[in-house]
Amino acid sequence: MSRTNCEKDKAMKRVITSARAPKPWRHVKARYPAVVDAYDALRDACNATGPLDETAITLVKLAVSIGAGANRTVHMHAKKALRAGATPDALRQIALVALPTIGLPAALDALRWVDESIDEAHTEPAPLVALSSTSGARRTGSASMGGRRV
Repeated sequence: MSRTNCEKDKAMKRVITSARAPKPWRHVKARYPAVVDAYDALRDACNATGPLDETAITLVKLAVSIGAGANRTVHMHAKKALRAGATPDALRQIALVALPTIGLPAALDALRWVDESIDEAHTEPAPLVALSSTSGARRTGSASMGGRRV
């Protein structure tokens, strides 16, 4: 992929991510755009440091969120992992692999959060993104792919 295509791909992903970002994060972005831009640059640099692909990175972030017991980020990273191509069973396995480390109650919470995320991902419409040759990526609405958003 050429550098220009890679930059267009990142711009498109940022538009999609912005459309799905939690409301508090959108408020931070509106009030402190330089902070969010710096955070995005740090995330991109960290993600590019090694051989992990997007799906693997989303699964790592899901595992970290499960270990932290962070309900909101488990939901967010589970949905991102599904959109990146992970299967629902892979997400459930991560919660089960964590069981010996985080304990049964926390693992049961994580499994519930993952299942909720899977259900939500199947019912929420995905935003449509169109590329314009002059303006890059822009949000154009929402759509559902066969009643399932992944």
